[in-house]
Amino acid sequence: DDEPLTGRSAALKVELGGGETPLNLKEYINVDLKDYSTVNISGIDFEKLNSIDCRLPFQDDTVSEIYCAHCLEHILPYRGLLREIVRVCHIGALVKFIVPHWNCCIAKTNDHKHTVSEEQIRHWMYLKAWFSGCTKKLKSLDNYHKPGYDFDRAKILFPHLTNQEIMDFIPNTCCESHYTLTVVENK
Repeated sequence: DDEPLTGRSAALKVELGGGETPLNLKEYINVDLKDYSTVNISGIDFEKLNSIDCRLPFQDDTVSEIYCAHCLEHILPYRGLLREIVRVCHIGALVKFIVPHWNCCIAKTNDHKHTVSEEQIRHWMYLKAWFSGCTKKLKSLDNYHKPGYDFDRAKILFPHLTNQEIMDFIPNTCCESHYTLTVVENK
């Protein structure tokens, strides 16, 4: 069963790195390095996607949505993964990343290789080198920051700050960042 999955008309939904606790096995194809019973396609090392010999197991333009929660921070380098995402996704596909907020203590745990911030996401959009040679690229649609354990206390202590300012500048007031992107033509 080494044949890449197809299905432009079926518009595949893919979860990257869902591991043992995927979002929704009925809707998403769970792709992971490890071979858990909840993984549909195992053995995909996202760090090796920078190699010409390693690709996501989907044909070009066959994926309508990518969901990747608490996986990206474990991958370094990840440029190859981003380029593979735009290859397999069709124009208009949604790409959703959930990562620990860069200023939260869990963002820097032992098995995390880097943090991901809004500035980095913007960097992907505007630096041509990230998607050079690709016919498509990612464009940011929305981001949401989930308040963390110290948010309520900080809100009381700093009533003059907006919720966003609190989560951006006070450690542990934001636990997760949710980024929604779309695939667009690379002009």
